[in-house]
Amino acid sequence: RVDRVEQRVDHLEQRLERFEDKVEARFTALDAKFDDKFDGQRKEMDACFGALDAKLDAEVDGLRKDMDARFGALDAKLDAKVDGLRKDMDARFGALDAKLNAKVDGLRKDMDARFTALDAKFDGLRKDMDAKFDGLRKDMAGMNSRMVGLLVLLLVAVLAKLFLPHL
Repeated sequence: RVDRVEQRVDHLEQRLERFEDKVEARFTALDAKFDDKFDGQRKEMDACFGALDAKLDAEVDGLRKDMDARFGALDAKLDAKVDGLRKDMDARFGALDAKLNAKVDGLRKDMDARFTALDAKFDGLRKDMDAKFDGLRKDMAGMNSRMVGLLVLLLVAVLAKLFLPHL
């Protein structure tokens, strides 16, 4: 019986190790996916800023050519355009920040739920193992008391065999 219990404990330990490996692999995959999303968004932002820089450079070059004739009007127009771009960028960053926060909150809630489920499973396994060990301890105690009883009977029989024939 002890061997069977040890085998079951070993089996449970192996299952726990495999489960831990699976959980670790899933979190590694989530990390990689999260990194890929950030890298993709960063590349998109870099491309947008590159296009915006190219557009601004072209406009500034055109403004420099006509600077003497239309400096005041172009300066006001450029300020308005920069303000619009700034407002647009602020709106885009706000939207991107909101999406990112929503995704992170969703991931955090999902991870919390998974950890809660894992904790519950581990608690169940721990209680099951404790109950089985308690049963094993009781079985061993019963076996010990029976063995002591048998040893006492055997000792009485041996002593009776040794001393009773001589009396």
